Amino acid sequence: MIEEGISGYGTTISGATFGVVGFVRRLSIPGLDVTVIDASHMASPDKWKQKVAGMKDARQMQLEVIYEESQMGDLLDALGDDNEDWTVTFPDGATFTCSGFIQSLGQQVPMDDMIMQSINIELSGKPTFLDSGESSNPL
Repeated sequence: MIEEGISGYGTTISGATFGVVGFVRRLSIPGLDVTVIDASHMASPDKWKQKVAGMKDARQMQLEVIYEESQMGDLLDALGDDNEDWTVTFPDGATFTCSGFIQSLGQQVPMDDMIMQSINIELSGKPTFLDSGESSNPL
């Protein structure tokens, strides 16, 4: 039973070869989804569509980070590289582990606020979630 929420402060993300991504302001782990396959046919009962589950997709993980010149070169070098293992570690010790590659980078440069970078990591394969007391709990 959840008695109270938990702050995201202290959450980190790191890539196996990239290392720790610095200055993260927001991290969005996608809702996992499944392709819906239409299995309807001319004799579907009572003219109702019939559907079956297809392949699962972990989609993209999105990060919003404060621009840092020293990190920009590493991000550009990693753009479009091979999949690598990424680990999100939550403040309570739980982890979300996945494989993926940096698919896109962007910058937002407001007149009167921090310069921000967006990083989208395209996920591949089955992610894993481990709570702080578990040794393994694949999604």
